[in-house]
Amino acid sequence: DKLTELAPGLAIVASLPGDWDRGKAANITNDIMTRNPDLVGIFAANDGMALGAVESVFAAGRGGDVIIIGVDGNSDAVKSIKAGRLTASVAQLPYLVGKQALENVKTAIEGGYVETNVIIPTLVLTKDLIDAGTEPLLEFVK
Repeated sequence: DKLTELAPGLAIVASLPGDWDRGKAANITNDIMTRNPDLVGIFAANDGMALGAVESVFAAGRGGDVIIIGVDGNSDAVKSIKAGRLTASVAQLPYLVGKQALENVKTAIEGGYVETNVIIPTLVLTKDLIDAGTEPLLEFVK
């Protein structure tokens, strides 16, 4: 099990659908914290759900005790990270996705070769990274 290898002593205690809904994610977080008072981390598949988890964790007086990571790098997440509430967000940088897609279309139209798999950079936004402001990819985070 990869989790056991990378993080001995940690276990996944729940995997529940937040349905991309901030309020539902907040309620789920309350339930999980009630059943698992020693909870140390939450991963949410988007920033809205992560921010719902943040609300519940802070309302329960556990702010700063539970690592919460979302995905998208949206402006609300960035504000929450800067405020020291959300731990991190994995920014997908859609501008770069679109730019690469257009370059691939142009190459294909011109008869060139387009890779089957294309890797687009992502960025893990943390308070330290945002505050430093030195990461070039930050220009694509709004």
